[in-house]
Amino acid sequence: MRVHDLLSGLPSGIRSLGETEDPLRRPHLMIGAQVTRVVVDVIAATVHVLFELRQASRLPANTALLRVDGVVRQDWIRSAWTDDHTSWTITDATAHRRRQEVVFSVRCGEAGALRLVGASAEVVLLDVTGAAAPPSEPIDPRALARLAVADESSACEIIGVARWPRDG
Repeated sequence: MRVHDLLSGLPSGIRSLGETEDPLRRPHLMIGAQVTRVVVDVIAATVHVLFELRQASRLPANTALLRVDGVVRQDWIRSAWTDDHTSWTITDATAHRRRQEVVFSVRCGEAGALRLVGASAEVVLLDVTGAAAPPSEPIDPRALARLAVADESSACEIIGVARWPRDG
């Protein structure tokens, strides 16, 4: 399975994450993770966010995919001084429900912040496999920064999922 296979929805029968490993109920588990990619599907009103988790050792995965459906607001704020080599490491995270909405926010120090408001959310913990080895020839610094970091074409196995609102 590839990450892009999960962008249109999850297969059935995926294990639900327990309360202690659920980033929606315990957003502090995301501290130390890095935001690596935001994919917006305007027609479906869905936003996907990929997180690198190897620096967030409190979660049993190396990658997470957040999916927010029914998005009514998306804010990505970047400081003017950030550049192509800024690490978008999460220093604060919140998730809560208000009325009929789910609000998920992360702050990346002084570098930037991401806030999503939608009708529902799910976080899928993934084990991404097959990280590429560094090339022997010179490489574009932007490509080097993405080396061994999951993207939509990465092979993965699903560890579990957390959902708001919860099933059942």
